[in-house]
Amino acid sequence: MRIVIKWKIDKNTPIQALAVDPVHDQVLIGYGKSIIMIDVNKGSEVEVFEKHTADITCLGFRKDGLFFASGGKDNLIYLWDVSKPGKPVNKITFNDFPLQINYNPCILTVSNFFHKFE
Repeated sequence: MRIVIKWKIDKNTPIQALAVDPVHDQVLIGYGKSIIMIDVNKGSEVEVFEKHTADITCLGFRKDGLFFASGGKDNLIYLWDVSKPGKPVNKITFNDFPLQINYNPCILTVSNFFHKFE
């Protein structure tokens, strides 16, 4: 099956991160400081998640699709409950910004890789 989502938001703001929900047919798109959740079956926006103060760099769903993590150039990783888009459930602060987020499939914790300045 092939799915095409037409990007209508802001053609001057590139998509910086993308994550596919492994269970619920939803896609997260990180652009600028915002995250939009799209229902793949309907092709429409479901929710917008906004908390980062700098560009999004990475997104990752938990294996059950109920939570996801977002990382940004503000050196923060937010953990989100998909059913409660207004406020993240946790915030992790780092000295550098993350490039990748992965949930541990066994214990449902977050691991990440950071950008390092030389």
